[in-house]
Amino acid sequence: MLLERLVPPVAAGGGAQVMIQGIADCIALEDDGAVLIDYKSDRVDDAVELVRRYERQLALYKRTLSRRLPVPV
Repeated sequence: MLLERLVPPVAAGGGAQVMIQGIADCIALEDDGAVLIDYKSDRVDDAVELVRRYERQLALYKRTLSRRLPVPV
């Protein structure tokens, strides 16, 4: 899913606009909400490092989807 289709450009400082583009691997609609799945192929030995690398990206995906979907993400 191209997130740029879901969210218009946002205003940045000084009147500039910033567009964030991303592709989620899967958004599964369950009975109690949507589940965001984004497969990562890099290898790490520490789960904390994996979270550190991708938490901002996934938070942006979640925020975007939460604004557009009528269910919890």
